[in-house]
Amino acid sequence: MAGSLKRENPNQNEDAVLISAMKDANVPKFLKDDLPLFSAIIQDLFPSVEIQEKQYGDLEVTIKEILADKDLQLHAPFIIKVIQLYETFNVRFGVMLVGPTGSGKTTCYETLQDTMTTLREKNHANQDFQTVKKIVLNPKSISMGELYGEVNQLTQEWFDGLASKVMRMAAQETGEDRTWVVFDGPVDALWIENMNTVLDDNMTLCLANGQRIKLRPEMRMLFEVQDLAVASPATVSRCGMVYLTAEEMGWRPFVKTWIKTFFKDENLFPEVCREHIQMLFEATIDVGLEFMRTHCTEPIKTTDLQQVTSICNFFEFFIDYDKGFKGSDDEKKKLVDCLFAWCYAWGIGGSLEQASKDKFDQVVRDQFKSAQIPSSFTAFDYYFDLKKEKIFKSWTFKVPNFVYDKDLSYFDLMVPTTDTTKYQFCMETLLAIEKPLFFTGASGVGKSAVIANTLANLKEKGNIMPININMSAQTSSPRTQMSIEEKLEKKKRTLFGAQPGKKIAIFVDDINMPAVEQYGAQPPIELLRLFLDKKGLYQRGEWAWKDVEDTTIIACAAPPSGGRAVITPRFTRRLNMFCLPEASQGTLSTIFSSIMKGFLGTGFAEKVRNLEEASINSTIEIYIKIQEDLRPTPAKFHYLFNLRDVSKVVQGVCMTKPVSIQNEDTFMKLWVNESFRVFYDRLINDEDRTWFKDLILELISKNFKLSCDKETIFDELKFGDLLKLDSPVQYYEFISDKNKLIKTLHSGLDEFNMSNSNKMNLVLFNDAIDHILKIGRVLKQPRGHIMLIGVGGSGKQSLIRLVTYMRGMDFSQVELTKGFNVDSFKEYIKGLMKMSGIEQKGISFVMTDTQIINEAFIENLNNLLNTGEIPNLMLPEDKDEILNGVRPICVERKIIDTVDNINALFVNLVRENLHICLCMSPVGETLRVRCRQFPSLVNCCTIDWFSEWPPDALEAVAQKFLADVDIAEDVRSSCSQMVQLFHTTTQDAAEKFKNELRRVYYVTPTSYLELISTFKALLDKKRSEVLALKERYASGFASLVDTEKNVMKLQRDLEDLQPKLVQAGKDTEEKLVKVMKETEAADVVKQKVASEEADAQ
Repeated sequence: MAGSLKRENPNQNEDAVLISAMKDANVPKFLKDDLPLFSAIIQDLFPSVEIQEKQYGDLEVTIKEILADKDLQLHAPFIIKVIQLYETFNVRFGVMLVGPTGSGKTTCYETLQDTMTTLREKNHANQDFQTVKKIVLNPKSISMGELYGEVNQLTQEWFDGLASKVMRMAAQETGEDRTWVVFDGPVDALWIENMNTVLDDNMTLCLANGQRIKLRPEMRMLFEVQDLAVASPATVSRCGMVYLTAEEMGWRPFVKTWIKTFFKDENLFPEVCREHIQMLFEATIDVGLEFMRTHCTEPIKTTDLQQVTSICNFFEFFIDYDKGFKGSDDEKKKLVDCLFAWCYAWGIGGSLEQASKDKFDQVVRDQFKSAQIPSSFTAFDYYFDLKKEKIFKSWTFKVPNFVYDKDLSYFDLMVPTTDTTKYQFCMETLLAIEKPLFFTGASGVGKSAVIANTLANLKEKGNIMPININMSAQTSSPRTQMSIEEKLEKKKRTLFGAQPGKKIAIFVDDINMPAVEQYGAQPPIELLRLFLDKKGLYQRGEWAWKDVEDTTIIACAAPPSGGRAVITPRFTRRLNMFCLPEASQGTLSTIFSSIMKGFLGTGFAEKVRNLEEASINSTIEIYIKIQEDLRPTPAKFHYLFNLRDVSKVVQGVCMTKPVSIQNEDTFMKLWVNESFRVFYDRLINDEDRTWFKDLILELISKNFKLSCDKETIFDELKFGDLLKLDSPVQYYEFISDKNKLIKTLHSGLDEFNMSNSNKMNLVLFNDAIDHILKIGRVLKQPRGHIMLIGVGGSGKQSLIRLVTYMRGMDFSQVELTKGFNVDSFKEYIKGLMKMSGIEQKGISFVMTDTQIINEAFIENLNNLLNTGEIPNLMLPEDKDEILNGVRPICVERKIIDTVDNINALFVNLVRENLHICLCMSPVGETLRVRCRQFPSLVNCCTIDWFSEWPPDALEAVAQKFLADVDIAEDVRSSCSQMVQLFHTTTQDAAEKFKNELRRVYYVTPTSYLELISTFKALLDKKRSEVLALKERYASGFASLVDTEKNVMKLQRDLEDLQPKLVQAGKDTEEKLVKVMKETEAADVVKQKVASEEADAQ
């Protein structure tokens, strides 16, 4: 830098050149407080050198002209920053414009762009002033492949990314025009490292396909960032730096510009009013902001400029609303005081927690005594009646009366309160002038309900078209963009927006849920920030810019905690922030008493109606106490109770009919049952369950004033409509005849086994029957979804199959095959949605944790649970099929068959008929993580925790599975007790093993069934071995008997032959004597002959 300055000014003193270079390189990046220190150091190093302040002449003059043309303020610190940016651009190819949100970074480079372009249009002699074109992109709103380009894995074809396409086009330009590529987003090592060759002397972008794009010297890389916390030193050292602070800018330039811009018409807003409102800003804003930052709490932090902007936004609405001020100057000032007081309270205090609002109320009153805000309540409890009386009135005057409509869906019931009325008014006010909003507050306070109800009312009036986006940990930037684009209408080649005469409100729920990347960025949020700032989007693939008009964003999220991240202030700064308070006990009582009173007034007995107050107060008391005493822990991650749970209890009570609840005792049992189903069923241990039972008994005695048998009341909690499934009218009732219930369930099981090849060998012990009733209760409810949590082999899927069959519904479950992926899953879901929405079939869709091979499955289910639809699921041909299929249903229900109405009815039918049943295992941390990342799993599902099988259930199962074993009854009973004892003692040993060695050994129902099966197999084996030995011994014994018989026979034969043997012996002896005699005679003859022969010789 010093070298280039010396070459430009060869006659200048080298010390002076060096000082100028150091100042140019360092002053732009220093904070205001550090500048005197830097100047002192320079003075110490070069005490004898005096540097004349550099004069910028036409540049500075033109900057001021541009600011004046834009009605911006000639704020000296800001003008200096524009000049510093110009100087830095002259010596650096890459520049980082750093500063907190609201410090004027964007306005800074846009002002410099317009200044340089204007000077070139005037043919300025300085050739450094050339026409400037800028291209703005957010590098974190897209993936690395979409940013720099990538090879398609299927076709092996190269596709340019946004940055590579932009730089390629800019590098191919000719002429002297300057091109600035503005990277408006977080700088981190994930993407900026690829820019190192761009930012060094090579000025070359190297792509993954081997291409090298040589950039022109006329180009510049500008990085607009909030901070450099995760930027690498290698990148930072290659860039120039200009730092802007929000403190230097402050809020005053914005207010002056706002007054000058919006109040030009003297007739609409007289000079006296303009001066008065400027005075009010000067007198009150700093006091309010200081008090808020010091003594108040915001769930989501805001900036000073953001709060002031909110005040201005509210005031804009009232100015347009009134169309002018009349009367004397004092009357006009008084009116401005009142309006400003209300805007001041909500602009600064709207983002505060309720306790802080109460504190801030006093500041409002102290600053605006002339407004005469009534003192009965806080300033937030009044609105200013601008139409008629021009005074502050209580919001209660604006709260409409609630009338219960029995034909209306429970989910369409909205009981207006002062809180809902005031926040709906704020929302409608800001939407009318197309200002974005952000609603925060604890989970379950009614944020989504207020927004949805307001949008529904505005849609009914025909001027708002809502787009609902529900976010989770798996929400991606492309999916968010597709959710927006599919509802937009093309107006021109590059212009999109709402239908003629309408505006679009994009409702983004759980906006802080998307997963945070390694260095803290959230791509979906960065995409929405780009959309909010630049009023448009890049079309993915082609990377052509599309302008979007008549569109506003409404964000909603609970405060950061757990899986909820802190959203970048650069996004939230653009939104008007509101914190909804948790409803007081009185407000809750008003809401749910209105519904309960209306419901019980549809034909229930008077003595039942008299228990309305007791049931509501008891439910609210449970909610308050369970929040205080049963806090979530890693093992109890689902102990997340909110107002939705109170609503679910009331919804359950509203499933009954007057004919089934005819006395106080039955109604009390109904209330206990619904409280158990909502709160008790998710408890995981006996200690918590005992605590809950004691609380229920206390409330029955205190509020219901009824006596009950403490030993049996909880065993009698059996409600359902399973006994009425064959009746024309099915209703939720108390089941007093347990034997009849068991008989019905066995009959249903037998019918199932007869009609299905996959037979179920179920044992309907008491716990299993209770789970069946719990599942049946949920499947009866519209939007009824259930999450069954239990170890493998608990019978979760089998019980759902049985209940689904008995209710005449379709059972659906994905079959994982080779190549089954996210697209396959979405096609499967699409089929289910068509069946439930067009054919109106009741469907139980069962999903187990082992079938979730991709977290995107849960993302789709999360959307389905929350809104009843999945973004970008339906193709044009699917939409035509839905229109043709649902239109007759619209006609039948006397609904005007517009496209919007048909689509809305389709979604409602899907939510009514498609029931998601999740079967999850609590083993490991997978479920805990998923519940944190996907809030709808807890918020939109009834949770049923499957505990260990009790001893009686274990024995019943053993008896069932040993029934086909050929043993005596007493032996079978002993064997059942034996295997039950084996299992329970093993469970105890496993628990001890875990406590002492911190190692987990799982003893599951599957283990128990395997034990019984092993026993039966071993018994069969041993019996076969004994039988084989028995047969072997019997065969040997038979052989011995045969041998003995043969021996005896031979002996008898010998005895029979004995006389003959004796006679034969005698005959033989006689013959032997005879032979001997004959032999002797022969020997005599032989001797005689021999003698004669001798003589003859």
